Amino acid sequence: MQPTLTEKSYQILREKLSHGEFAPGAQLVNRTLAKEIGVSMAPVREAINRLSQEGVVVQVPGAGAFVREFSLRELEDVYIVREALEGCAAAEAAKNAAPRDIEALDSICREWRVLVRAIGDRPEQNTSVEQADQWADIDERFHQQLVRASGNGLLVKIVLENRLIARVFMAPKGAREKIPFRHAAWTWKNHCDLLRAVRRRDPEAARHLSDVQIRRGRHNVLALLTKQTTGF
Repeated sequence: MQPTLTEKSYQILREKLSHGEFAPGAQLVNRTLAKEIGVSMAPVREAINRLSQEGVVVQVPGAGAFVREFSLRELEDVYIVREALEGCAAAEAAKNAAPRDIEALDSICREWRVLVRAIGDRPEQNTSVEQADQWADIDERFHQQLVRASGNGLLVKIVLENRLIARVFMAPKGAREKIPFRHAAWTWKNHCDLLRAVRRRDPEAARHLSDVQIRRGRHNVLALLTKQTTGF
């Protein structure tokens, strides 16, 4: 079944926001976006309304729709919520994941391993910009698949909305332009360990590995953004 024009518009705008193509505070102009996407303005308007409900777009009466600007405190709040929700999703996935979910996660981890090796082969021992984008996309696919494996539709909706907020906040900051090989290797291994916990039906281990991963991400991201703000 082909997606509706509204769903197509939503997915394209979501991807643009996730990759930082719209700066925080940028106006989203229906007519311009409709022309770019190849649809009428109605589906674009509906897609923007959906993004507004998800908290990444602000609609100002009489002025239009704008990409939301987030504070560091709001980002920290996002990570706190992520830890609670994604830990729960990982535990539920360990209970409920179907064989096809586990196979999909395994395929993503194999793809991830190839990327980690490519990063390790670079003289700089960190990612290129293209590899960083690939990394972010693989990470997002893994977590989307993991939360869907929980079998809880409401949890899926809330987690994916929360992750979108984090990606929209981080995308323009350049925070993923250089991922050191040691961090890439650790993160890949952690995800593989998480997959193993899901495969052996161990909810507590899955929750713990998810929590550790998100706490480390929170620490690294906040440290990077603090450095960008203060210069130290």
